[in-house]
Amino acid sequence: MPEPASENSTNVRRTIALALAIWGLAVIDGWHDGVFAKLADGELAALALFAFAFASASYFLDRNLRAMQISWGAMAAALAAAAIAAGLSAAFARDVAWLFAGPVLAAVLAAAIDRALRRRVSSSRPTIFAHRARHPR
Repeated sequence: MPEPASENSTNVRRTIALALAIWGLAVIDGWHDGVFAKLADGELAALALFAFAFASASYFLDRNLRAMQISWGAMAAALAAAAIAAGLSAAFARDVAWLFAGPVLAAVLAAAIDRALRRRVSSSRPTIFAHRARHPR
């Protein structure tokens, strides 16, 4: 039996929060221990490319994540927080910016753009009620 939408949305939110916390802690720990400093520029770039691709693809490939109800205020707050985190980590810890804050910002931007486009398409689509209002029997 499928879960109710609100309970499923809560589970998705908790899973995303846990995944982001683990990913962020792993990247910060790697940066702190000097792991990323030992990588060649090409290796770091490949790892960053994977992080950007994985973060964005996670949104587009997970239908529960795409279906999750998020207010525009919460989306704006997430965009602002991710942008601030990316800016601060770029200024102080380049590796954290490329491997965590930047990919998270890219995924949140992808989600915002996708939701805006879906909202525009759904609001511009004529409904049967609009058709009947213009063409009464």
